[in-house]
Amino acid sequence: KLNIYSKINNEYDKNNTKVLYKEPVKEQNTLEIESYKSNTIVSNNESQSIKEFNSLKKEVLELINNKDIILEMVKDYKSNTKIIDIPQLDINNLPVEMQKDITTKSIKVYKPIYNLFNKLCEEYSSIKKQDLISLALYEFYIRYKK
Repeated sequence: KLNIYSKINNEYDKNNTKVLYKEPVKEQNTLEIESYKSNTIVSNNESQSIKEFNSLKKEVLELINNKDIILEMVKDYKSNTKIIDIPQLDINNLPVEMQKDITTKSIKVYKPIYNLFNKLCEEYSSIKKQDLISLALYEFYIRYKK
């Protein structure tokens, strides 16, 4: 609002006001977004920060909604990591029906892998190498079959 200058009285007339409406000046690198009860002009950087904040807020709310599940997973993890269980090698894990009809096959194996396997066979010298290979292949099959 502007007070109008009256030439007659040579003073500003406070009762006679004129309202001027101007369009806001929009700079090149600004974006206009809606704010609560008003329009606010924010820069691109601020706009990006707002988007990042909203994204983080959404992720935090998602974590809060899954809090019970996450806490249960952490509890299970903590209880399972304290026990280091190295399963005992047991040739009896190979089903009896699989211990029939021995066949001879020639396979190619990477030398470092074969050397590691040979060391393991030496540790379990009481078990035949064919049984160890059969058990290893069977366990591989059980683990990765679909």
